Amino acid sequence: MRAQIVQIHKICATNDPIMYTISGENGTKFHWYIKNGNFLNPSDSLKDTIWVKWPLNPGRDTCGLTVSAELDGCIAIKKLKVIVNPTPIIDLEADTTFCQGHPWTKTIPIGFKTVDWIVRNDTFHGNTFTFDTTTTVAIKVTNDFNCSAGDTLNVTMLKSPSKVDLGKDHSLCGFDTLRLDAGNPGCSYSWFEKDSTMINYAQFSISQTVTIKKGAKRIFVIVTNQNGCSTGDTINIQACNVPFDTIPTAFTPNGDGKNDFWEIKGLSDKFPSVIVEVYDRWGRLLFRSAKGYPKPWDGSTDNGPLPMDTYFYIIDLNGNGKNLKHGTITIIR
Repeated sequence: MRAQIVQIHKICATNDPIMYTISGENGTKFHWYIKNGNFLNPSDSLKDTIWVKWPLNPGRDTCGLTVSAELDGCIAIKKLKVIVNPTPIIDLEADTTFCQGHPWTKTIPIGFKTVDWIVRNDTFHGNTFTFDTTTTVAIKVTNDFNCSAGDTLNVTMLKSPSKVDLGKDHSLCGFDTLRLDAGNPGCSYSWFEKDSTMINYAQFSISQTVTIKKGAKRIFVIVTNQNGCSTGDTINIQACNVPFDTIPTAFTPNGDGKNDFWEIKGLSDKFPSVIVEVYDRWGRLLFRSAKGYPKPWDGSTDNGPLPMDTYFYIIDLNGNGKNLKHGTITIIR
């Protein structure tokens, strides 16, 4: 760092020596005097160039430099007042990690004039920076004296378990059971259950799969891999007598846009595995829905519309033949 001899020299506190130089005619003798500083090489005190190390925190108005130039019995003196401004301190501590799907935010304390985050060729400004992938970032802070400092932080994203999906909420009746699979072979598992009489969850299994029986409850699983990263999911098991809207006993599939389908509102929401079947009076199967009854029956078969008549239905609430509802449905044309 080169400094010209001026009346006042403002610098930022640094451990690096600063060079000062003065010019004169041939034969000029120089004598340097330092106030609250040190020559890097004391033997340079009689040369036209010196290197000085200033204290990091000398206080205001305490540092200075004087040089006298002597030639042919004449002496010229120049004085320099040195102001050492504080350099900001930044310490990002150790490199860190975070889990995939859970971005990590680093905050620099307030009090700096500017904070810059430099990632490759991009610069971002502000006191916070959020990491969502493995990143090396350089941070530069500047104070009100325009003195700056920097540091580097390496942040590594650890792989998380695959997303767990326990499916839609479910109703169980009788001897019905539901097998739940948290996936992610090789991870550790913690299954918890909470019913209407419990305040907290109670752990009941550490296996990848569990079998759930009837009864209103909430099931929650946490899956943790070798990186220590976790994910989870929740499913509600509803009581068998969960009501759904009244099943219509008739509909008019005549194409007028009104009541053209046998809609059973609330059925698929509460029983996502439900299967609906319709038979004629001789027991022949006329209609069988896909799981969840996604498309309401329109009163026809593959051979075309059915005549006006009363037909018989079976609603298999859980799609396994163990919880059935029976009744009749009339087509009116």
